Amino acid sequence: MHADSRRRKLKKMKKTNLLAILTLAATPAFLHAQTTNYSGVVGYMKISIPAGKATLVSFPLGSSPIFSGTFSGKSGNSLTNAAAASSLPSILVNGSNEPLYYVEFTSGSKSGQILEILSKNSTTLTLSDASSVSGNESFNIKKFTTISDVFGANNSAGLLGADSVAGADVIWVITQGAWKQYFYYDDGAMGEIDPLQWQTVGSMVNKGDTILDPDQGALIIRKAGSDKSVTLIGEVKSTQSFVPFINGAQIITNPYPVDKTLDTIGLKNGDPTKGLVQGDSISASDVVWKLDNGVWKQYFVYDDGASGEIDPIQWQTVGSMVNQGSVPVAAGEALLVIRKGATFEWNVAPPPVN
Repeated sequence: MHADSRRRKLKKMKKTNLLAILTLAATPAFLHAQTTNYSGVVGYMKISIPAGKATLVSFPLGSSPIFSGTFSGKSGNSLTNAAAASSLPSILVNGSNEPLYYVEFTSGSKSGQILEILSKNSTTLTLSDASSVSGNESFNIKKFTTISDVFGANNSAGLLGADSVAGADVIWVITQGAWKQYFYYDDGAMGEIDPLQWQTVGSMVNKGDTILDPDQGALIIRKAGSDKSVTLIGEVKSTQSFVPFINGAQIITNPYPVDKTLDTIGLKNGDPTKGLVQGDSISASDVVWKLDNGVWKQYFVYDDGASGEIDPIQWQTVGSMVNQGSVPVAAGEALLVIRKGATFEWNVAPPPVN
């Protein structure tokens, strides 16, 4: 989705909120190795959720298209295709007013761009921001992945349920610019007087339709019980991706289900308008938080700015001058990034698919 149109979802997180989240996950574990298999553009991957620990996870497999076609023009943010409009239901948002469907462009200079569908009439779709497209591109319409899609409407993932967030496993996501906690409500009462459902703090409304943005991930805190896992099934994206980066904190993901390293993920490129801000200390640089062998670690791109580059430009961690570029970023893993620079659009090329 276009960086400008979706900035409202990724406002800067207050420092106190970040500290609270990191405190809750004070004994996190490295994201277990993900099992990935795909052929063509269809595949599956298994994401581990270890007991008593926290994981940063992503959801890179998307739903299959419910419609494919070509637009025949646009007016502002409204693009014309009557068949596409008729393919969609009348209700396009969930209970939190989040768009449930998006357009993924498959041709043109913005092939791979995804834009939310805000409304429709008999012939057009109104998107979140169509300023970067001509209105004559081919496209797919897809449904966003939701909490219920991944973890099951009835908690088939087996996460710990409780009658409050204090006793339950917690899924932290960014929703409309704010960090929110979701948990599976289960009061344990005989007869189940209260509904079994996904909820957020302070609300008894079912939140199973909360979207899990493909550009972001989630922080899952599993408090007790045994190790669990969830299997994602869907399409492997074959086009490039345009991931919005904002000033502040966000969970970012590798949009493709392949293993990477800090070097190969593509954020160290020397251009702060297209990648991370580099500096000679962690206080001067964008910071990447990663769960690594049970410990939160901070990484940044070291660059002392000296003429002649006496010291190397490389990934480092606090208190070490050793190159950290080979640190793995597993398929299905997410990273928590504190961005100190301006908003930019991260363009990620797809891996080859055999």
